Amino acid sequence: MIGCKCASTFAQNDSIRKNHFSINLASGLISGEVGLYYDHRISDKYGFLLSYGHRFYNFNFIINGGSGYGYRYFPQTADIIRIGLKKYWRNRPNSTEARHSYFLYRVSAWNLHTPKYTTRQGSNGLNGIERSVVAVDKNVVNCGFGVGREISKKYLFMDLFASVGISAGLKKIHVYSTGYSGSATDKYYDNRYIQTLALFPTIELGVKIGL
Repeated sequence: MIGCKCASTFAQNDSIRKNHFSINLASGLISGEVGLYYDHRISDKYGFLLSYGHRFYNFNFIINGGSGYGYRYFPQTADIIRIGLKKYWRNRPNSTEARHSYFLYRVSAWNLHTPKYTTRQGSNGLNGIERSVVAVDKNVVNCGFGVGREISKKYLFMDLFASVGISAGLKKIHVYSTGYSGSATDKYYDNRYIQTLALFPTIELGVKIGL
């Protein structure tokens, strides 16, 4: 009985397509991401994920000022390379069906860029506040964890997932000019940069559809 059950399990798994290419509709709608995902089924228990995506309006809030600060939504572009490991589990004990639900462990490299914008160093109601025209670049490594489920048919592959992570790396602020009294163009700079730590959480949702 045991030998027959194992043979049935392996036969079922061998019929599964092991390579899939897909796009993520969720990240496309939320962040304007255009990219490609590659999923490879290594075995009954493990899978491999590789993807590249370019985001045209990645979610980004800017904090302006010290006292009396304000928030501005100012989207940024992004290039993201992801490498992930899927660990599948069975939905029913002793089932001969293939595993489709999984835990996701992911490492990714993010390059984020904010176009030029004007920021300030105090309350917006004060004229004597220094203002600057800046652009911000962030180069970070992201580690994430999530759960998901694959739906694989003969000519259709769907992958639904949700993950959370933390990003850490370098934040590089390019200062182009500064000024006062409502202007940020009194002084201009050729190569003025401020480097600080970039640290922020991430949430990624997936509705991947492909072959």
